[in-house]
Amino acid sequence: TTRAAENRRDRREEAMASEKPISATGTTQTRIAVRDVKLDCVVHRNAAQSDDASSSSRLAVVVLHPYPWLGGSMRDHVTQSLWDAFANDPFRKYNTVVMYNSRGVGRSSGRASMFGAQKE
Repeated sequence: TTRAAENRRDRREEAMASEKPISATGTTQTRIAVRDVKLDCVVHRNAAQSDDASSSSRLAVVVLHPYPWLGGSMRDHVTQSLWDAFANDPFRKYNTVVMYNSRGVGRSSGRASMFGAQKE
């Protein structure tokens, strides 16, 4: 069983290494590094309109998932519905929409904590 666990860990680490740059338009699924943790995330960018310099075209939204200790992840149906609503806004009011799995959730590294990094 130890060898199987090591193989799973190696595959997980290999998958984590496959980070993609965030594209200027469209949706990108990638991992972003925050200190020593890599977070699984999805970023949607609307095409920047050169003739539209209004502040509303530069708005960004971060959609957070429910509490991870109770099974929350960015694939939660409510989180997914919110992300879809913002990313597919017909008025293109939001330039960037981001959702991510916090530490220890899904393919994000680290572990979820009750108190945050300062208490661990």
